[in-house]
Amino acid sequence: MKWNVGTKIGLGFGIVLLIFVIVGVVAYRNVVRQAEAADAVTHTHEVENELTRLLGSLQDAETGQRGYLITGVDSYLAPYTAALSEIDQHRAQLARLVEGNPRLEAHVDALGPLIAEKLAELQETIDLRRTKDFAAAQAVVLSDRGKKAMDALRGILQQMNTEADDLLKVRTDSAELDRRNSRWTIVLGTLLGVIAAGLAGLIITRGIAVPLGSLTRVADRITLGDLSANANVGERSDEIGMLALAFERMARALRTLAGAAEQIAAGDLRV
Repeated sequence: MKWNVGTKIGLGFGIVLLIFVIVGVVAYRNVVRQAEAADAVTHTHEVENELTRLLGSLQDAETGQRGYLITGVDSYLAPYTAALSEIDQHRAQLARLVEGNPRLEAHVDALGPLIAEKLAELQETIDLRRTKDFAAAQAVVLSDRGKKAMDALRGILQQMNTEADDLLKVRTDSAELDRRNSRWTIVLGTLLGVIAAGLAGLIITRGIAVPLGSLTRVADRITLGDLSANANVGERSDEIGMLALAFERMARALRTLAGAAEQIAAGDLRV
């Protein structure tokens, strides 16, 4: 295949450009994946925080109930009253956060009946303490109905937290891997691009700039009257080779004309 000078130059810089485009695309892809992994890590932290808040609200409800059962003073119900609305909010938020994860969704669904049972037990003891006496409320507490519901809730919340920790480790490792890949892609890709650019420059210099410099010197020598100058650029079929042939033909023509002029000057008019 015969390639002209423009094609060779374009090919050299095209390869370098292609390398940097590939590096840019891969680096961008890794950055996007890294951002997605970081978002996933943040999301997992949100799930764990919501689990902690839900458990804390359940414990606050128990604290308010116990305080009221012991004292019979309504002000001790403040933590219980505040926790009722918070529990619903935390459970709803938790359901939204785990949407799309079947295992965690199943756990959240299992929380609903247990939360309802625990709150019903708390409300029952409070009502008994208010309408009857401490002994009636204590009997419900000693039935362990509320304790069993709370233990089951803690078990589910702990299991969800363990699964969230496992998922967090996977996502953290993935984010770290994407960071390493991005770093090495940029470093190695840039190094490869620099090497390719250097090779392209070397090839262009040796294959184009050097022969052009040789032809320029030949043209200068011919201008000064040295018709023996010869443009030796090897066997080339591109523009430089054609230019070298043109110089050779011009030099031969000038030598022929110079020889004819010398013969005429010597009186030989047969030329």
